[in-house]
Amino acid sequence: MSGVFVIVDDQDPNIRYSTGWGPSSAENQFQFAGTMTAAGGLGSTASYQFDGTSISVFGLIRANSNKPNYDL
Repeated sequence: MSGVFVIVDDQDPNIRYSTGWGPSSAENQFQFAGTMTAAGGLGSTASYQFDGTSISVFGLIRANSNKPNYDL
């Protein structure tokens, strides 16, 4: 069985962001398709449901931020 590679951008309507998330005002080379969504603060969550065996998530974390938590 061959694998399928799917790119999901931060603007995908299937990503569920908690209250407080919004467009990032910072422009940098890490934006994909010209957008980047920023967390509103401590306790912000985002979820994405998929059927598969693996996932990679790419993002930026400020040096003075707490380590993020995640569940799979």
